[in-house]
Amino acid sequence: AAHAAIDDALATEDLPSEPGLARIVLGALPAGSSLVVSSSMPVRDLEWFGRPGADVRVLANRGANGIDGVVSTAIGVAVASRATRAATAVVVGDVALLHDSTALVGLAARDLDLTIVVVDNDGGGIFSFLPQAEALEAGRFEQLFGTPHGVDLSVLATAHGLLTVEPAGADDVATAIAACAGAGGARLVRVATDRGANVDLHGRIGALVAERVGAALGAG
Repeated sequence: AAHAAIDDALATEDLPSEPGLARIVLGALPAGSSLVVSSSMPVRDLEWFGRPGADVRVLANRGANGIDGVVSTAIGVAVASRATRAATAVVVGDVALLHDSTALVGLAARDLDLTIVVVDNDGGGIFSFLPQAEALEAGRFEQLFGTPHGVDLSVLATAHGLLTVEPAGADDVATAIAACAGAGGARLVRVATDRGANVDLHGRIGALVAERVGAALGAG
């Protein structure tokens, strides 16, 4: 009942979303792949919305500040997977990518199969779910917690010689990830989202799941 509710809620979304990305990423990767998931919202979204049962190894670690070293970890996993030619992907937020952007130096020249899927909502998305989002004036919240960076991540990737794919619609996300994973080389898939819309979508999904599960329990 919960999974059916998630599917129904996401079916109304035309633009890429963070729950939608978590929903499809495991299914979009080839069997035997490894998926590194960043701290903060990505690992939560995968737990909440990911489809179980995929033949994908999921890994995560937590840096000193929570989001440090995520891309470097994924590169290490890709190196370890090189002998079997298994694909590696990482789902990382934009701020976490920028914290570890030096990991991109020389990456294009390495014989690695790595797909970097970056959720780009121009800031720290998890703070929009916390009390300070309502307690502070919008500008002050952005300064202290939203921390918009304004970096064009596709230009950053291009500067390092990485091919960048930017899915325009919700249905394009799975296609982009599947096309990149296993294709060889390092690539970046930029999924643009909106922090405010993301909070609203999480709320709608949660309410629908509660309604459907409650009805199923009542019927039982």
